Amino acid sequence: SNLTNKSQRILSAKRRIKSDSIQSKIEDSRPIIGVIPTRKNYDFIPDLWKAKINGRRLLDIGIQKCMESQYFDKIIVASDNPEVKSELERHEDERLSFFARDTKETIRSCSIAKTLEQISSLHDSKLQGVTMLSYIHTPFVTTETMEEALFTLLLNDSDSAFGLEKFCINLLVPFM
Repeated sequence: SNLTNKSQRILSAKRRIKSDSIQSKIEDSRPIIGVIPTRKNYDFIPDLWKAKINGRRLLDIGIQKCMESQYFDKIIVASDNPEVKSELERHEDERLSFFARDTKETIRSCSIAKTLEQISSLHDSKLQGVTMLSYIHTPFVTTETMEEALFTLLLNDSDSAFGLEKFCINLLVPFM
């Protein structure tokens, strides 16, 4: 327990240091756009965004994570399924909006880059901001991890960054 608490304190301190270091760069990097891509087909089940964990839809979990961050100027849910648009009405955040994806651009072999270009041209015409992806199939990545990825990106003046989070599941298997 003591080691766990110590490692959590170290992680929190590291995140605070990164956050403090990039505050002056934040305003120069706006708009900061969070994009949550969904699609009707081509995942392991149709409309994966509807799948639930502990009674909450994956889409709602993704939206909530983005809404908890003060850094996102826009939160865009991009989908080829118009049903997703009506789901957004349940969330009260003026930053949240829907982007209609072309179904042809949601197949597995098609890069999401074209969708991101289209979203950026609408919300960041000067292409000076930051666009972050938040995938619905990574529900255990936290808001803090997403923000740390942003901080790392800005701190290192990088074009891309990935945020990872250690997630452990303890399985109890009956001994027979």
